[in-house]
Amino acid sequence: MFKILIVNKGSESSENIKSRLLKEGFIINIITQIDNDIFNRNHEYDLILIDLGQSFTIDCNIIRNLKKNKLDCPIILLSSNSVESVKVNILMSGADDYIQKPFGMEEFVARVKVALRKNSLTIENKEIITGLIFDAANNLIVKEPQQTIVLTRNEFKICYVLARNHKHIFSRQSLYEHIYEIDVDTEIRTITEYIYSVRKKFKDMHIDPIKTIWGRGYKWNYIN
Repeated sequence: MFKILIVNKGSESSENIKSRLLKEGFIINIITQIDNDIFNRNHEYDLILIDLGQSFTIDCNIIRNLKKNKLDCPIILLSSNSVESVKVNILMSGADDYIQKPFGMEEFVARVKVALRKNSLTIENKEIITGLIFDAANNLIVKEPQQTIVLTRNEFKICYVLARNHKHIFSRQSLYEHIYEIDVDTEIRTITEYIYSVRKKFKDMHIDPIKTIWGRGYKWNYIN
């Protein structure tokens, strides 16, 4: 049985959300702010919903800190903010989805179930691909002996898909569909942002892991 934490930043809709998720058979906890208790109980929850209510901003460091502390469960943001740059910043910080209010309850439940299903998919915990160790449990890529790249969940998925299929070229649309299984109202240009971030993180290893094939898409560029 999945356990979901709702962080209620002052939204009256949280009780309605809680009521609906309870009907789906989930265990629900609600808190009013993120504190150190979450980091201390980071393996307790299967999903975190941060309901911003009328607030149009969130400190993206909150999401980064959750991921930094190896909180492996998906994080979904709920907000009425429609500004594209805000959505991009939140997703690039490590959030797994951004749901804009108002939304239909059926769509909301579907997105929650998709996030939980994705998190339950069993990729090998550690797998050697093109000479690199892919650690899916912690979203890490390791180049022995001691070089480790810490990625967000979506950055890891992009690298994993490209490396596992390193002979193929993937368009932005194709990579988007591998990350987002349903229409999540997320701009496709976030793929470009993720790839830029991956390249930046690999720079200290002197590796350019993703090659741009102009007019076609992207291809994995590291084979050892």
